[in-house]
Parts: sequence; structure tokens; C-alpha cells
Amino acid sequence: MNGKRMTILDVARETGVYYSTVSRALRNDRRIPEPTRLRIRLAARRLGYVPNRVARSLAHGATHTIGIMLTDMQSYFVAPMDEFQNFSDRSNYTLSVHFCSWDQRRERKGLQHFAEGRVEGVIWAPVQWEGPEFVQSIADLQAARIPVVMLGLQRDQQSVPFHQVGAKPADKLALGLDYLLGRGHRRIGIATATNLNGQRGRLHVERLALLRGLFEARGLPLLADDIFNAVDEDYGGFDIAAELSRRAPPRPTAIFALDDFLARGLMKGLRVLGLKAPEEISVLGFDVVGDEAAGRWPLTSVWLESRRMGELAVKQLFKIIRGEATNTPPQTIIVPPRIVEGGSVRKNETDRFF
Repeated sequence: MNGKRMTILDVARETGVYYSTVSRALRNDRRIPEPTRLRIRLAARRLGYVPNRVARSLAHGATHTIGIMLTDMQSYFVAPMDEFQNFSDRSNYTLSVHFCSWDQRRERKGLQHFAEGRVEGVIWAPVQWEGPEFVQSIADLQAARIPVVMLGLQRDQQSVPFHQVGAKPADKLALGLDYLLGRGHRRIGIATATNLNGQRGRLHVERLALLRGLFEARGLPLLADDIFNAVDEDYGGFDIAAELSRRAPPRPTAIFALDDFLARGLMKGLRVLGLKAPEEISVLGFDVVGDEAAGRWPLTSVWLESRRMGELAVKQLFKIIRGEATNTPPQTIIVPPRIVEGGSVRKNETDRFF
């Protein structure tokens, strides 16, 4: 071969048939006799012909491609991506995955690419559920008539015209708080990171506000001194452990850390500084998404069932693509979180608070 890319016309000339016959034979069309199909397949292999999937999709109106728009490559998306990939493989689809790095403009550009590239459906975990970029992205996808399933739930009353799969933030926090109460803890401290910049800080501001409301609804005091705010992105949990070790009893018998990164740093810090966990102080994590509950010091945490979310999202999308479900009215599929026991929360028999 001279390096020239072989086309369907080359295969047709080689076999002495019309190019339409080659196209049908390579799709295993039964209207073409088996000996002819075999001869054409062998010729295509000998010539090194590779079907042009883009051209085929333009001719048949199907790209067999799903667009996946995610915020970043964080561990939260590992399990859902497994589900997307496995389901797509079984359905003979490919994935086009974009990471926007928490940038709404980059997110919108990627979604525009999906709309223009004729993907057959989109799974979208949005940076924010508001703002002009978000609204315009919705309009772009609607104009392209592409089925969309959102990974996550809207946090306010804004109407989103797409299916959503996720867990309510308040439900996740309530599960953790009620778990600690059920284990007998009444003086519960909060490890948070509202002072940090970026999306992590914004998430913690939202979580702390929701948790204050949950404390109040249960008639449970939340002392200002029992809210520990990390000021370091990487070592915030250790800093909180140091603050706890300096505080003389009485102090909180349990700490609800508002992400697992903080919880793990706190656990390590407590051990290094001589405070036994959970014997002297219990630690509950939040946002565990995979097998992260295991480790040197297993952590009890609120588990977000991200794999189940991914499974339900991709199944719902394919139902729409196959005509087994409609794109409207949009459905909200709730995936309840659960507690994964790691041994970092003990049962408290003596804490009566005030």
C-alpha cells in the first residue's frame, strides 16, 4: 500500500461490485448473498479499509455516541463512569467524555460540541444549577433535541426540563445527623471548610447552612465553639484535630466532618496527637463514594451510592433513545444515601449535653 487511506470505492473496485453493495455487505445485510459478503469482507481486510463512522452516522442519522459532561476527574465519578462504559459497551455505543474543571464557559463549549456532533444523548453533572451559562446550555441542548439526564438534583425551585438522578443534600446530612443521635451523641461538633476558595468552599457553605437547620429542627444545640473550620486545603483535618486536642473536656463526643477528605485528616491527626478515635471522640464522614471507607483507619461515613446513580442515569437515557420512555415530562429519580460502617463512631452511653 502507498499510505493512501482506503475508501469504500476502493473496496468496490477491488471486488467488482457497486459501493452500495459493499456498504450493505459490511453491515452484514442478509440481502447480500453470504459468499459475496465474505469476499467483500476479505477484500476490505486485505486493503486495510476502516469504515468511516462519521459518514455512516450522517447517512443513517445515528452516531451511536453518548456525551458525558463532568465537572472534573474526582473519585466521585469513577463508579458512575464504570456503569456508563459497561452499559454503552453492551449497547454498541461509544462515550465522548468531557471534563470542564468547574468552569461553566468550558462546560457550555463542551455541551455545544455534543449538540453539533450529533451525539444521541447526554449525561450531565452541572457545575451550577443557575446562571446565564447554565440556562444557555439547556437551550442549546433543547434546540438540538438531544435527550439529557442530569447527574444530581437541582438545589432550588428552578425548573430544569431534563430527567435528574441523585440524592437530596438535606437528606444526606439528615441521615448522618440522625445516625449520630441514634448512637447516643448529643454534643456533636462539625468539621467544615467554608473558608476555602472554589467549589469545595461553596459546597461546605451550603452543607453547613442545611445542617444548622437540621440541628434546629431537632431541638439540638449547636455551639459556635463546636464548629471547626479548616483553613488549609490539604491539612485542614489535621489542624482541627490539633484544636480538639488542646481543648479540655467537656468537648464534643462526635465530629460530623462535611467531607471525607476532612474526616480522614481528622482521624489521622487524632491518632498522632494521642486522642483515641472512636474511644474518646467519634468521627463521621460524608460524601464517601466508592471503596474509600476502607483503609488504615476505616471510616464510618454517609455513602452516596454513586454507582447506583450512574446505573439509573444511563439506563434512563437509553430508554429515551430507544423510544421506551419519553423525554417529557422530566422525572426526578431519588437515590437514598446510606451509612457505611467503618468503626469510627462508637455508641455513647453518658452524653446528656446540658
